[in-house]
Amino acid sequence: MNLHDLFAIPLRRSPDRPALRFSAPDGSRADLTYAELFEESRRLAAGLHARGLRRGDRVAFFLGNRPEFVTAYLAVVSLGAVMVPLNLAYRRREIAHILGDAAPRLLLTERSQLPVLEELEPEERAGVEDVILAEDLGSLSREAGEGWGGGSVDSDDLAMILYTSGTTGRSKGAMITHGNVLATMAGLLAAWAWEPADVLLLTLPLFHTHGLVVGLHCALAAGSTVLLRRRFDAAEVARELLGGQPTLFFGVPTMYVRLVEELRKGPLTPDPSPIAHPPDRERGTQP
Repeated sequence: MNLHDLFAIPLRRSPDRPALRFSAPDGSRADLTYAELFEESRRLAAGLHARGLRRGDRVAFFLGNRPEFVTAYLAVVSLGAVMVPLNLAYRRREIAHILGDAAPRLLLTERSQLPVLEELEPEERAGVEDVILAEDLGSLSREAGEGWGGGSVDSDDLAMILYTSGTTGRSKGAMITHGNVLATMAGLLAAWAWEPADVLLLTLPLFHTHGLVVGLHCALAAGSTVLLRRRFDAAEVARELLGGQPTLFFGVPTMYVRLVEELRKGPLTPDPSPIAHPPDRERGTQP
């Protein structure tokens, strides 16, 4: 079994359930049902396959929270390729080290990050055959059409290479298989009793395992809804939590400190934005 097989279960059960609801600071929004999310990822996988991406190839992700991160990640793992996330705080030295060590064929980024990548010397990104902007993924998907019907991915295949923080030396890539991620998710889904009716407010960065595996993976496996935000904003998060729509929220200690500080400032106006769920007899049951 691989990650794509697991995500296919809620897709089959509740294709019309909201999977991803994205709101950006500039007011832009994107809402995707499970059917729409996985159709976009399937078409993008076809586009990447047409560009030569194959099982075992590495793809570096240097971009922030946005729907394209999710669809691209799902596309990459469905091909049996390997996602290599880059922390957005990294600069030339860290990025050059990871690109040289992981040797990705493709680099997925966004327009706002191009100035950082331009600091790299040509030899420091020599192994990268193509740089693809998240803003251009829609056209890549449309060009692909129906030319790809799926790939073969085993549980022992790599899903991602996650680099350590490098506090005791140069950061090292931890090689994480589909089976490794599935085992982690199985424990989290059972321990926290995730349900399809859950709504996760996700402000953690997707380039980190906390946001990507603990948050996004578990939510999609459970058939829940993800409220994806570009970044953590204490006032906005407090309003959304007080609005009562999210049932789950993850953070690190500094985030909780800032939330408490925000609440101490005085009354906040809750965000009452509803989450529309289709009628379905599995609502409220265990995934």
